[in-house]
Amino acid sequence: LNIVRLIYLDEAGRAAQAQEPIFVRAAIVVNGDKQWHAIESDFDDLIAQKIPKQHQQDFELHAHELFSTEGRVKYGDKNTRWNILAAFVGLLKKHEMPILWGAIDKAELAKKYSNPYRHDDLAFLLCVERVEWWFNKSARDEAGILIADETEPKDEKQHKKSLRYYRRVQIPWSQSKLTHIIDSIHF
Repeated sequence: LNIVRLIYLDEAGRAAQAQEPIFVRAAIVVNGDKQWHAIESDFDDLIAQKIPKQHQQDFELHAHELFSTEGRVKYGDKNTRWNILAAFVGLLKKHEMPILWGAIDKAELAKKYSNPYRHDDLAFLLCVERVEWWFNKSARDEAGILIADETEPKDEKQHKKSLRYYRRVQIPWSQSKLTHIIDSIHF
């Protein structure tokens, strides 16, 4: 049985280097056939329990709103926001969703190379390489499709280009091609 897993990607660290010195691209892998309905049900239950009624209809989980003071008006004080965030993160553990990531220290990258890869694209490549590693270790006969939040059009284009290239050619620091990730990245 060849299952196609859903690989959800998100990022953090787009702000200026002084504010956010590390850029992170993270992924969770979901078995849509077996996990989707239970995850969605638990997610909806948490929204009903934790999110104020006036924000439930259009709620979309953005950790930065819960982690920073930005969400104070919508979700309450720091303790309340962090409890909400912890409840949603708990779903990852409950449903045994692997978390895979790539992170780049922006200052170190600039210091080490005179003309480095863009930090967001490098973090993307590190992340998808870890996704490939996970498939090789845990789901050899399966494949995955990448789904990400919209980002800048130039970044979307670059990620698609990189993905196409490294599906054909071995990633320079890795021992494998991206053979388990099919299609393109969907935004």
